[in-house]
Order: sequence, then C-alpha cells, then structure tokens
Amino acid sequence: DAVPLRDAFEILARYPDKRMNLDLKVFSHCGELQSLAESCGILPQVFFTGVFKNKVDTVHADAPKIPYYLNYNLMPFLKDSRWYARHLVHTVRRSGAIGLNSNFFNAAPSIVDEMHRAGLLVSLWTVKTEAQAETVLRLQPDNLTTRIPDVVFAKMSQLK
Repeated sequence: DAVPLRDAFEILARYPDKRMNLDLKVFSHCGELQSLAESCGILPQVFFTGVFKNKVDTVHADAPKIPYYLNYNLMPFLKDSRWYARHLVHTVRRSGAIGLNSNFFNAAPSIVDEMHRAGLLVSLWTVKTEAQAETVLRLQPDNLTTRIPDVVFAKMSQLK
C-alpha cells in the first residue's frame, strides 16, 4: 500500500504537530528530499535516520536543512557504562546529529539518560512485538521505528 512521497508530505502538512522519520537506505536523493519537503511546507516536520558516520558529510552537504540522527551499533558489553554513554554523546555531537539512532536491543537507561542530559535525542528501531514495545517505551526514547504502530500506541496509553 505504497503512497507517493509527495502525497505523504501533503498529508503531513495538515498535521503540523506530527513529524516524519525519513529512514535513508540510499543517499543520492537527499537534496531532492529537502526540496520536496520545502515545497510542501513540511521541512520542520521531517528528520533523517539511517545516517552512519561515513554518510554524514553527504547528508549534510546535500540536505543541510534536514536534521538527522546518527546511526550507531551499540556495544552490548558496554551499554551500562556511564563512560560509554558519555563517549556516545561526544560522537553524536561531533557528527552534527540531533541524536542517536540504534537497535533497541542494546539500548540501556544509562545511554538514554546521558543523551537526554546532553540535550540530544534517542531513536530506537525496530520494535516488532508487544513485549519489545513495552521494553522500549520504558526507556523513553524520543522516536521509535515499528511495524506494529497500533500495538505501540496501545502500550503507550497503558504506561501513562
């Protein structure tokens, strides 16, 4: 049930309080994405994920007006270390990103807390079950990617 991106952007424009995650897999059209978002009047509502360190320069050069989360593969044996969390903050800041994007599986409260203390955001992916949704929501990320949005919304209501 694909929707053309222009149509999705036009729908998003009707909901100025909503945001859209543009999860990049290909980086050759970032400038076109920025132009389309501008022409639809939704530039402040979009952000990129999927941006690893080796793609930061490309994304920043081609679409400097779209903020991005830095993708990072968290090290599971360090996930509870405050030193590691501070290292992540430094890495994200150095990249120019607005926050960290990672698989939820290796995320920990220490990482989320340290990022938030530094004024940075946290995005976690990909929640596929109700149990995973509960685990991730307890971490209080700013964004999450899921294939089960109805389950996640229901779980959010239960946890409030």
